Amino acid sequence: MYKSGLFDLGSSKYKQATVSIRGERFQVEVADTFASRELGLGGREGLEEDKGMLFLFNSLDTRTFWMKNVSFPIDIIWIAGDEVVGFAESTTPHTSQFVGQIARYRSPEPVDKVLEVAAGTVKRARIIVGDGVEVKFED
Repeated sequence: MYKSGLFDLGSSKYKQATVSIRGERFQVEVADTFASRELGLGGREGLEEDKGMLFLFNSLDTRTFWMKNVSFPIDIIWIAGDEVVGFAESTTPHTSQFVGQIARYRSPEPVDKVLEVAAGTVKRARIIVGDGVEVKFED
């Protein structure tokens, strides 16, 4: 499923999609079930610059994410409809064994999508609040 701990999308059990923001294209795995959203990027060794995970929800709501079992920093991009509404940059990997001590990241407003990408992506791609988001699902 993974190549050297990084995404190998050709053999993934997740649905696949391409997410475009500001001309940047990310090949993503889609987490659209409770189990896949709960696991997220946990247990992986890293994330390539053009890869990511897209979390889909059935409705707009304020979302809280954490870095349980994630050993590398990421950028979290909060999306409502087809627009970036906020982000958390270079989030801190989980280091505590106590669940209550794991940092949590909250969306600034209700969202129905959350995109996790490599740390530094928001800054490198100059992603800003208000940017449009296009998602194309693969068959």
